[in-house]
This record gives sequence, structure tokens and C-alpha cells, in this order.
Amino acid sequence: GTITKREPKNFLYVKEDRPLLYFPKGVERNDPAPEKLVLVEDPLSSIKVRQVHPVAAILGTNLNEKDLMSIKNSGFNEVLLWLDTDAIDKAYKIASDLRHILPITVIPNTSKVDPKEMSISLIRRSIYPYL
Repeated sequence: GTITKREPKNFLYVKEDRPLLYFPKGVERNDPAPEKLVLVEDPLSSIKVRQVHPVAAILGTNLNEKDLMSIKNSGFNEVLLWLDTDAIDKAYKIASDLRHILPITVIPNTSKVDPKEMSISLIRRSIYPYL
């Protein structure tokens, strides 16, 4: 793998010309397989959301067919896409472009606070309607 700078704020570990998903510590192999996976932008958000539901960070705002196929092949039936407040339009475009592979539901961020800045109770209230 190589390290490349895709965006000024992120360094990504890239393998096979694509970023890897980041799963925070605490994901247990013995956990029952959930049907839905929450996808967030960054590792800090994933660490917070993991306290409520299985999650992965896409390390930015890009998701491609190959990454979504990997998620589908891992046994997930749906993706809940929860990007930061400044990327809501991008989230809806991703959902529209890739929903032929796997159902994608966008979690709109109505609180105007990114997931990494939310309390656990606010995270619960934000995602439970979609679970």
C-alpha cells in the first residue's frame, strides 16, 4: 500500500488504488451480524457512533461501487449513510448513484452538528428511526 493525500485534511492508506474502510476498535467478531451498516466520514465519528450501532468510516465523502460491493459481500443488506452537515448533497448523490448495488438511506443531519461532536443520546435519536 501507499499513503496518499487525497484531501488537505486527510491522509489515507490506499490499497489497490482505493481507500480502505475504517472500522473502529470494539467491533466484536462474535456480535450478531447486523443487517444495516452506518457509514460516516471520519474515524472520530465512527468511534462515537459505534457506541450505538455498527459503523465504518469511509475516510472522506467518496464511496464507489467496489467499496459498496465489499460491504454487501460482508453480509449487510442496507447502508445508512450519515455524512457531516457540509456534505448532505454529496450523500444524496452517492445514494442515488449506487442504490442499484445495495439500498442506501441517507440520515439527514438536522442538528447541524457533525456526528463526532454529538452526545451519545443525540446519536441514538438521530439513527434509531432508520434502524
